[in-house]
Amino acid sequence: MEPARYAADISRLRGSGWACAWTDEPLHLPERVLARYPWLPDDYLDFVIGLEECASRDETRWILAPSDFDIGIDHAFTHDAWETIGIDSAEGDLELIASITAFWDAHIPIFFDVSDGYAYHAIRVSDRSGVVVAGREPEFEDFSEKVFPSFSAFLAHLS
Repeated sequence: MEPARYAADISRLRGSGWACAWTDEPLHLPERVLARYPWLPDDYLDFVIGLEECASRDETRWILAPSDFDIGIDHAFTHDAWETIGIDSAEGDLELIASITAFWDAHIPIFFDVSDGYAYHAIRVSDRSGVVVAGREPEFEDFSEKVFPSFSAFLAHLS
């Protein structure tokens, strides 16, 4: 069910050509995701529970839905694609791999953008701040910066 709390944001996105849809029954993040990220901000959960899709008209930008975190479903980009790319490019450097993993343990990806290279937004969960950071290739973790104080603020600026 579409979250009433975000009706204005959803309407704005749809007006810009975004496809946003929710199921009638709640869809939750998989247990293994919740185990990795035991704290998630309420504003994010309110939006994402039941989300089927929320993607730009050209499908190059999207908010990750619960199904995007399901490893049993084939996706063009898995929810951990940027982490996997980083680990693969580390070429066995254990210190670098540990640093990449630590970054993604502290940040849950919430939004992907492949319109001009690979970019993301993620929520910092390790300190329970809920701030949204943005980053892009080539070193996703090194080019990360705080851009919004919360998921709600991120959504309010998405277009």
